[in-house]
Amino acid sequence: MKKSVPFILSFIVLMVFISCKKDSEPSLSNPIPWLKVGNKWIYDVTGGLTSYTTYTTEVTNNNSGIYTMASWLDDDKQLDANVYFENGFMNTFDAGQSKGANQQLLKYTNAKVGDT
Repeated sequence: MKKSVPFILSFIVLMVFISCKKDSEPSLSNPIPWLKVGNKWIYDVTGGLTSYTTYTTEVTNNNSGIYTMASWLDDDKQLDANVYFENGFMNTFDAGQSKGANQQLLKYTNAKVGDT
């Protein structure tokens, strides 16, 4: 029995190291994990300076790290916006435009679900 104890302990230690895996690094091109095609946000805008009651936005496309965001005020379709990540910022440009200077929308640092 005494000879088998070191073998069993070695086996357990080996299994612990084999079963552990390194956490995956967040994608540098999209540090916001919930920004995925199909995700949708609906905001209540009642009581504001507009007659609209809801604002809806949905991620409809991911074209090599440029996310297309479709949006509506009630049922009134708005211009699509494009979102991309660069140099620590979430940047945006409207449909029909292209990437350019001064499009920074949000400075992000380790964004997590539930952050505001």
